[in-house]
Amino acid sequence: MLSTFSAIAQEESIAISQRLRHANLERMKRGEYIAGTCPFGYRLVDKQLTIYEPEAEIVREIFNSYLSGASINELARDMTAKQVQKRRDTDWRYITIYYILTNEKYTGNAILGKTYKPDVLSKHRIKNTGKVPMYYAEGTHPAIIEQDIFEMAQTEMRRRKEADERT
Repeated sequence: MLSTFSAIAQEESIAISQRLRHANLERMKRGEYIAGTCPFGYRLVDKQLTIYEPEAEIVREIFNSYLSGASINELARDMTAKQVQKRRDTDWRYITIYYILTNEKYTGNAILGKTYKPDVLSKHRIKNTGKVPMYYAEGTHPAIIEQDIFEMAQTEMRRRKEADERT
């Protein structure tokens, strides 16, 4: 009897999960999906990303410094030396700066579906390499930086990577 009830409960849980997944996919298609976390420089207010100006200034500084020739490691050291507060601490790392420089959300746009759960029972997410659809939504929230500055940073990142590979 207990096994039967457990099986029914699990099937109901799977059905609910599938309905939520479908609803989220539909919201992504419409460009309305907002994830539970927001990037540095933003706060989630009434389910909308809004600019948090003290952090937004730091994001702009990171982009400007990078385009002026600073390396990602130099930027991480500078932010740590200045004791710029992140959400959890003041210890900045390469990956934090890299994430900021490559995150399209700073332009006011969003790529939805960057990660996914392989099945309804899985607790972990996997980086989407094309297995499930991704959606590009424009103007989903206020921009911290202009699109052309973001594109220049991406071009500069590719240029530096190619230069490193040649040496």
